Amino acid sequence: MPGPPDPDALGLARRLAEGFAALPVVEAVALSGSLASGGADGASDVDLYVYGAEPPPLAARAALAGDALGLELDNRHFEPGDEWIDGATGLAVDVMYRTPAFIEGELDRVLVRHEARLGYTTCFWANVRASRPLFDRAGW
Repeated sequence: MPGPPDPDALGLARRLAEGFAALPVVEAVALSGSLASGGADGASDVDLYVYGAEPPPLAARAALAGDALGLELDNRHFEPGDEWIDGATGLAVDVMYRTPAFIEGELDRVLVRHEARLGYTTCFWANVRASRPLFDRAGW
């Protein structure tokens, strides 16, 4: 059975959210994954979703990663995102960038229009349901 969330992981998530909150293009930051759902264990990473009209500039994202190990910026395999190992804690960090319009459209597709999508029918809905807001500039 999973134990309580790692305080280092939650502290790292909060510090990163504060850093993203200082960037004008960021509208909201949410913690998701096992840390938000209560299923975290020693192998859990920090999953953050950063919402805004566009992703923050790459230089700002690199600066927020600080002394990261294995920094990978602008990975677009699934959604635009950055991944790294935090140098201070050794924790893996996975940050995804979304527009509010994108996620609202995905929720509308599933919850209002009841449209299936191969492999992605309810994953975005489950992600939003499990997320915890860490920053929300305008109450979105």
